[in-house]
Amino acid sequence: MKIETTTPPVETSQKLNNKITSKPTAETEKTKATDSINLSIEAAFSSLKSTPTVNAERVAELKSAIENGSYTIDNEKLANNIITSERELSNTG
Repeated sequence: MKIETTTPPVETSQKLNNKITSKPTAETEKTKATDSINLSIEAAFSSLKSTPTVNAERVAELKSAIENGSYTIDNEKLANNIITSERELSNTG
C-alpha cells in the first residue's frame, strides 16, 4: 500500500515562499504613498519658509496714509508695472 502526501516537496515549497515574499505587500504600498505625501508636505513647508513675512509696521503706515489722504500714487510707475506684468503673462502662455 502506497501512502500519498498532500505536502509539496521542500524545493517547491521554497519556490512558493520566494514568490510570495518578492511581491510588494499592501503595507509596502501604503508606506510608499505615505513617503510621497510626507515629501509633498515637506516641500510645501519649505516654500512657505522662503516666502517673505508680512511687515505689519509697513502695512500700518500705508493704511494710515491712505486713510488720511497723504498716500500718493506714481501713475507712471504703476503704468510701467502693469505693462511689464502683461508682457510676462503673455510670454508664459
